[in-house]
Amino acid sequence: MKDVFVSGWCGFPELFGNFADRFDFKVPFIDEIDFEKLSGRNLVCWSTGSNLALKADKLNFENIVLVSPFIRFTDYTSERVLKLMIKKIPCNTGNGHKGFSRRLRLS
Repeated sequence: MKDVFVSGWCGFPELFGNFADRFDFKVPFIDEIDFEKLSGRNLVCWSTGSNLALKADKLNFENIVLVSPFIRFTDYTSERVLKLMIKKIPCNTGNGHKGFSRRLRLS
């Protein structure tokens, strides 16, 4: 059984190269993620994935690593902006990611 990696928002496997191949790789809001149905030795979560893991009722893993859980993201981002970001995910992940990156001054 592969270890599980739950990525961040728009954190597609291509961003992680060969690293992603070592895991059962999950992308929030793209893949269905039910932590109660997932199990294994190691769970690694990054950013949004960490937030989702913290909200789960139960985690079935021997080891859990949460990397950079930006728990208060919604406290510092307006509801209108969050709704626009979420709205862009299903129809055009590239544009949604560009807006997210722009807000974080990554692009």
